[in-house]
Amino acid sequence: MYYVTQQWDKAGAIAQRMLKGQFGALGPAAREYPQFAYAASVFWSQGREKALPEYMKVVRDGHGTFRTFTQCRAAYCVAHLAESIGDKEVRKQGRELLLALVQSPQQNEYTYKARVVLARNLIKEGRAEEGMALLRAMPKDAGPLKDLANYYLPKYQKEYEDKKKETQK
Repeated sequence: MYYVTQQWDKAGAIAQRMLKGQFGALGPAAREYPQFAYAASVFWSQGREKALPEYMKVVRDGHGTFRTFTQCRAAYCVAHLAESIGDKEVRKQGRELLLALVQSPQQNEYTYKARVVLARNLIKEGRAEEGMALLRAMPKDAGPLKDLANYYLPKYQKEYEDKKKETQK
């Protein structure tokens, strides 16, 4: 209830108690969500820099692959937060997580969001063909994120064609 009512200090304290086993032992998969809740509490109460390593604990539990929805969600949070951090190594790690999410066999809201963000970043970097290919490959069952990809495609295609014509002159 503390999490839902945004009482972040209290939510974080409960999550920490869960992680310490005060409400019973938690196996590896069962620890993911309290760790994610703790990371979110840290984000809202202490800021992004302190939250990143807490989210990474969930990501590291996947040992490089995303086996659960919570691991995908945490990886997306890290990637999203990393974009606004000044440290180049942190931003690089965020980009790698976006790529890993896009390539993950897990397909869910967070892998789809990662696809859109990575595509937009690639396009912004001048790698329009790669970015648009990611948007075109958005699965049909991605719902609103498929709609978002379809919304962006004509805009980016026009910009790409205009730049291509400009360079050919």
